[in-house]
Order: sequence, then C-alpha cells, then structure tokens
Amino acid sequence: MYLLFLDNSYVESKNLDLTSLGGFLVKDEDYLKMRKKFEDIKLSNGLLPTDPIKWSPQNNDKRFTAQRKIKNQNNFKMEILKLIGESKINIVIAFINTHLKSYRNLKKDKKITKSNLQKIQLDYEKRALEYLAQRIQLELQDLERKNNDGEKGLILIESYDREKSPQLVEYYKKIWHTGSGEFNMHFSLLFDSIFYSHDFGCDGIQLADFIVGSMCYTIKNHKYHYIDKYKRKIRNRDKKVKGIGIVVYPSNSIVADSLIRNVENSL
Repeated sequence: MYLLFLDNSYVESKNLDLTSLGGFLVKDEDYLKMRKKFEDIKLSNGLLPTDPIKWSPQNNDKRFTAQRKIKNQNNFKMEILKLIGESKINIVIAFINTHLKSYRNLKKDKKITKSNLQKIQLDYEKRALEYLAQRIQLELQDLERKNNDGEKGLILIESYDREKSPQLVEYYKKIWHTGSGEFNMHFSLLFDSIFYSHDFGCDGIQLADFIVGSMCYTIKNHKYHYIDKYKRKIRNRDKKVKGIGIVVYPSNSIVADSLIRNVENSL
C-alpha cells in the first residue's frame, strides 16, 4: 500500500496570498524505514520519539517545548530535509493563489459575511485536494505499469479544522464516485475516503509539514537552500514539475515560477 501524507500552510505578505496543501507519497515499507531514521534524528537532538515537531512551532503550544529547546534550529531543519531528500518518496504540492486578503477586507467592510469567507476558503482547499488526488492517481497508474502490482493509495491529512474536515471528506467521497475534472478521472487506485490525524500524533504529517513549510519559505523569500535538500524528489515528467508535482491555480499564476524554475534546472 502507498501512503500520501499531506499538510497545509499559508503564505501571507504584502505581495503574496497563497494557500498550499502538500506532502509526499511513500510505500508503506519505505515509510517504516523513513520513520525510524526520523526518530533517530529526534533522539540525537535531545527529543523523544513521541515529541512532535513542526517547521514553525508555535510559541504558546507546550507540545513543542522540546523542539524549541534545540540550540541550533537551522541545523535541525537541515537534518530533517536531508532525510526527506534521501528517502524513497514522491513529493506533490498545490499552491492556490487565493487573494484571501481582499476577501477579508470585504468582510471587514461588511460587504461579505463570515460564512461567505469560510465558504471561499473551503472551496480553495477542496480544489487543492482534488488536484493532488488527480496527480497521485496518475502516479499510482505509472507505478502499476512499472511494478505490475496495482497497490492502492491512502490519503492522510492533518486535522486542523472541525468544520472544514468533514466537508472535505464529503467532497472527496463525491468526486471519488462521480469522477474528477473535465476528463472525469476516477480514482481507481485510491481508497474511497480520506483519513485525518493530528500532526502531533503522526510522523508522516510532521514530515509533510517540513516540506510544505520549506516550500512556502522559498516562495516568500526566494532562498533555495532548504529545498536543495530534497527537490529531486518532487514528482516530474521529462524534467518538468509544473502541473506534475507542483500544481498552481490559476494555472497562469506566476507566484511559484521562481521555485519551479529552480527545481527544473536541477533535474
């Protein structure tokens, strides 16, 4: 069986307003090996295997106290990203150019309601999930042809919103049955539901958080030293990643172009 671990993040700055959802596809037996090395990195930095970690741990969250005590935070990040780059995985991520800042201003001016804003946010996250499911279905089809095994994929996502999570489950179930996109793609190699866990209880989601967090950092700051550790693991076809491993919506958006060029130039 293959596992797709996903986490979400946001980029908000003067010139950027992005929602992202991403992570990695890994075969179950390879994940167990990856997780063991992940636990070893934690132990070597004074953490317990049960201590959760995040790309940007919140100061007010006691669950990340042990991580915040690490003296060289940057070296710790590099160790995790190096592990990601050395593991047998395929990375996928969706960036949605949301313009949520403008919608929030409309809400502030009482031109739209809070429920309107929440629906807009949810629609973007549905779109991101659907795009990634499409890419993973295609990747599993390629693996089926290559390995002649037909193993299915299970999607595991960080549970972060009690209201949105059930609606994403409903939406995924619907498109699993009815087909997705203009070509009516059916997710025959994916299980018919998505599953949720919390980042503090799932090592795979913690690793996905480092992927999404470092990519968002790269887009915001135009610095590539973090993604250099794993960019060859981003899903590609003929050395192209846009629309393959990195999905951008709208497709003519240029928000991730510098990241995409950097990755493609290294393939």
